[in-house]
Amino acid sequence: MGNPKESSLKEHFVQLRIPRSLKRRVLLLAEEYDKTISDILRGALGFGVPVLEGLRSTEREFVRSYLRELKDEITKAKRRETGNREQETGIEN
Repeated sequence: MGNPKESSLKEHFVQLRIPRSLKRRVLLLAEEYDKTISDILRGALGFGVPVLEGLRSTEREFVRSYLRELKDEITKAKRRETGNREQETGIEN
């Protein structure tokens, strides 16, 4: 019937275009640690993807917070402007 471990293990292939300088660094790393290039790239992706996800999540939260603060400042400025007009004209809404 086949090995259940093999059937649950699926391989996926990815092609990437990278600069020569990055390829050179990957090759040097593979040689230095006596690993295959594939091992180095799998490791880089395995560690790098969670880090990148964390950075993007932090960036998204920062932008939301910044927009919230900006909206609050605009609202405050409009209130001050409306209050100044009411004082100048003596008419209240």
